[in-house]
Amino acid sequence: MRANRPRLVLSGVLAGRTLQAGSWSRGIRRRRVTLANSTRLGQAQVYATLPAVDLDRARRFYSQTLGLEPVEDTSDGLTYELGQGSRFLLFASAGKASGDHTQIAFSTPDVAETVEELRSRGVQFEEYDLPGLKTVDGVADMDGRRSAWFHDSEGNLLGVTQPQ
Repeated sequence: MRANRPRLVLSGVLAGRTLQAGSWSRGIRRRRVTLANSTRLGQAQVYATLPAVDLDRARRFYSQTLGLEPVEDTSDGLTYELGQGSRFLLFASAGKASGDHTQIAFSTPDVAETVEELRSRGVQFEEYDLPGLKTVDGVADMDGRRSAWFHDSEGNLLGVTQPQ
């Protein structure tokens, strides 16, 4: 290996997955990397959990505003299933979400189309003007990856993103 070639070191929960390497950094070629399963976590399916102070209000928001219906309603909360086996759980919580960071991101083939659809349902998108992150009409373009963010009824910050 040449001394000036960047090395890619991945381990832990990424083990056993095929990843697109290089998409987060300029100057690194895209290449497929497959890692061996080295831990039980490397073989685990992942899902997000989102707190809801008012679970009934959250259910209405996710149903009426986002067009999503739970597949399970248990004492643990509301479970939603989306494309490709992804899931998330809305659970009753006495604490309120900070809303300071993206808690769940929905990958979509066209962010602009998704933003337009959600706006027609009443969603208000965040506007940012920060070093390295500026939105135009609610959408940020970050080295080819387009993203937009909004808050749900419980203050959770949700994102929609379009891969490169």
